[in-house]
Parts: sequence; structure tokens; C-alpha cells
Amino acid sequence: MEVAKASSMHAGVHAMRDPSNGELQAVILAGGGGSRMQPLVAEQAKAMLDVGNRPLLFFQLLMVERSGLGSALVVTSKQALNVVSQYVNELYPLDWCVQQLRRDARSKSGMHAHREFVVEIVAVPDGSGTADALRDIADRITMDFVVISSDLVCDVELSPLISRHRVSNACLTMLLKQASGSGAEEKEKEISSVDYFGLDEGIPNTRALFMQAAADIENDSIQVSRSVIRSASNFVLHRDLIDAHVYVFSLWALSLLCRKKSHSSIKNEFVPFLIEKQHVLGKLLERSDEEQEANSLSATDLFLFAKRISNADRMMWGQHRNKQGGASASDRAFCGAFLLPPTAYLSRVNTIEMYLKANIDVAQGRLVSVLGQESTAQFDLEPASATSGNSSVAGSCPTPMDLKKRPRLGQDCIVGVDLSLGEKSSIKKSVLGDHCSIGSGVKMENCVVMDHVQIGDRSRLQNSVICGNSIIEAGCALKDCQVGYRTVVQEGREAKGERITDDDGDDIFF
Repeated sequence: MEVAKASSMHAGVHAMRDPSNGELQAVILAGGGGSRMQPLVAEQAKAMLDVGNRPLLFFQLLMVERSGLGSALVVTSKQALNVVSQYVNELYPLDWCVQQLRRDARSKSGMHAHREFVVEIVAVPDGSGTADALRDIADRITMDFVVISSDLVCDVELSPLISRHRVSNACLTMLLKQASGSGAEEKEKEISSVDYFGLDEGIPNTRALFMQAAADIENDSIQVSRSVIRSASNFVLHRDLIDAHVYVFSLWALSLLCRKKSHSSIKNEFVPFLIEKQHVLGKLLERSDEEQEANSLSATDLFLFAKRISNADRMMWGQHRNKQGGASASDRAFCGAFLLPPTAYLSRVNTIEMYLKANIDVAQGRLVSVLGQESTAQFDLEPASATSGNSSVAGSCPTPMDLKKRPRLGQDCIVGVDLSLGEKSSIKKSVLGDHCSIGSGVKMENCVVMDHVQIGDRSRLQNSVICGNSIIEAGCALKDCQVGYRTVVQEGREAKGERITDDDGDDIFF
């Protein structure tokens, strides 16, 4: 296992730091390759794909730091270790948003309250599942911890989730968000791959009682045991909740995971196991005299214990609730669900469609509460053909013909440095990376263009992603396409819904 340690110099603590948050560790799983995101991940770890010209990893690091946690453990693949380390050490601390957060913290809490925000980076073997990765770093986790997926983009802090976990004395608390598409079609796309959740919403701290992946549902038939339903004050079955892949675990849950080596996925195997077996685990923990005894129990012990419990015994779930309907103090296996308010923004960038949507959302200011009012685009550009990308002669008054030729860059765009934009071009709802060259008469809408891309005159691009160092020759028309790295699209080509690459490549990250 390779380890790199990074600490941001002069990293300030959050002004509203909750001292108890220091007793919880943050683990960011940043090694996923994203099998559904080819060709975007052919040469780049998913965590380092830019959303609004910032790597995905930026959003999880910022969320942890904003929440008042003093450190983060980033788990990545060996292939991505160097690029992730370089970003965390050199670029993340220089981000103006991070610097503003730390300036605010210093001014509100005083220099005496400072401490560094420390990031430790650990590389695990390629091909590891999320549960495998946690087992590999188990010796570095010494307290309750929160696991965060590196494909998460959101505007929430972790503090309310952590507080709910502690109040519930929970084994697991998961972060959920109701699908909030503005239209029926958009909402259906958002929930097309969500899971079914059965929640007890009749208690102060919502309890997760049932979870099943949508892919595992056959003939639209779901089976929920009567004992589960009867145990709830108000059982509600949902299919409109998005799993954020943010889980707070108690430390003893990690001990159990280390013994359940058959589980390779946290989300698909370990979390459903905890939810399904929470009544069994709760009884077992209640009978344990010492916490150390509970931590030493093997998975085999748990299954044998489960088999000895009678059906009548399983009907006694209600005894785990106190008179107010909340978890009892001894209910150590409580599995909770924290539902974000409808106004919260949350997106999981796990498909190309969601990657494109997240970029457009950031460009349109959906994360302004987190990123602030940063000026990311220049809206009064002169034609690049006349001035090589610079403004025209100072003090000159543009003629009506000059104004007609001037390129149009919408206010819902984000552009990187050194953009060359030709005359009569129109760019709307798009994100452009650094050192891009856009020819004359180009029409672009709802696109992501990575660094060092050249787009020829009169090309039309819509709902497409263009990977770095690619060339789109003149007169091309691309809609709903993905163009791979260092790919040349021949002049005049028309394509719809295609993946265009010079080399398909392999998904090399876990």
C-alpha cells in the first residue's frame, strides 16, 4: 500500500466548527474508474474529471473542510496516485474558493483557533471494490467514520448528518435525496437507476428498514416481510430517493466488514446486509457485556446467531423503539436515513449524461452557495481572428458591423484560460477548459470541452463531451456525442449519439 500525506499550509478551520466533528474520520473513495463513462475515463481517473473546470475530488474535499472536519483520507488507485497527490498538494490549496473559506474562518474564529486541514492519500491495489478498499485501510481508521464517493457533487455540509448519526447511536446513517427533476421526463431519468427504500418515518430519527436495488427487481414485484412492516410506526416504501453514497459508520461496523470478505461493494452488499440484519445484530450487541466482545465477533458468529433466532423473536422489532418511537440507547445496530431537504443540490456523476448535467448545473449557478459569485467567463469578447484572442485597440468604438461579428458567450458558461474564440460564434450553457481554440461561426450548446481542444469553423455541437487534445475539423455537426482524447473528427462529419475515438482504450482504475 502506497501512502502520500498532504497538509495545506495555513489551512483554516471552519468558523462553525463542531468540536465533536473532530472525533469522526472522513474517507473519500477516489479510485473508481467509471465503467459507464468511457471514453472520458480512458486516460483519467474519474475523480480527476473536471466539473465546472474543477476536479470532482475538489467537491468532496471542500465538503469535508466546510463541515469542520480536520482531515480527510483519500483512497485511490496506484495508477492515479501521482495525479491525485499533485492536485491535493499543489492545486487544491490554491483554489480561490478554498482560500476564501479559510480567510473567513481565520477572521471569525481568530488565529488561535487555526489548525491545518490534513489530507492523507492512500493507494490500494487496482481492481479493488469499495469494500475491499475499506478493508485495506482499516488500520488507519480508529473511530466512527464517514465514507464519501468521489462522484458526488452537492451543496450540503456533513454536520447535520453526523449529528443525526450520534443522536441515533446508529451503526449506519445514510444520506438520501428525493429526486427533484423539473419535468416528468427529467425526473424519470434521475430515478431510472435508484433503489427501493423502506423507511420508518413515524419516529424522530428516520430508520432504514428495507433496501433493494432496482436492477434486482423482477416483474415489478417487491417482497417485504410482515415483521419489517409491523416493526415500523409508519412504513413508507420509496422509489424516488437518490442514494448519495455518503455513509456514516460506527467503528464496530468496520470490524464486521473486515470479517465479511465476500463483500466487495459497500453500497450493493454491505449496506443492504446491515439494514437487513440490524435486528439480529442489535440483539447480539445487547447480549454482549463489553464492546470489545462485540468487536471480536466474526461474521460466522452472526449468521449462526441469526439462525437460532425464532420467527417469534424476529417479530419483536418494536421493542427496539422507546415510547417516543426513537431508537433505544441499547439499539447499537440502528440503521438510519437522513433525507436532504428538496432545495438541496445533489448529483452523482456516474454516467456521461450526469457528467454533462453536473457541468451545466455548475455553469448555471446551481452551486453558488458553495462556490460563491466567481467570475468564470468573459462576456464581451472581440473576434479572435482580428486580434489573436486579445481585445481590439483601446478606445476604439465598435461599428454595427463589428458588433454583428462579435462572438457571443452566454452568461451560463464557464471558460478556462487562454480561450481563442472566432467571430460570429455562439456558445451557450457550456463549459470550456484551458487553451481551447474555437473557430468562426461555431454554434455550441450544452457541451463540455476539455483542455487543448480545437474546433473548426462552422461546426455545430450540442449535448456533447469533447475530451482533451482533440480536433474537430471545420463543418462538423455533432449531437449527443462523446469524442475521445486526441481524436480527430474529419471535416464535415455529421454524427448523432456516437462515441468517436481513435483508440477505445481500457478502464484502468478500480
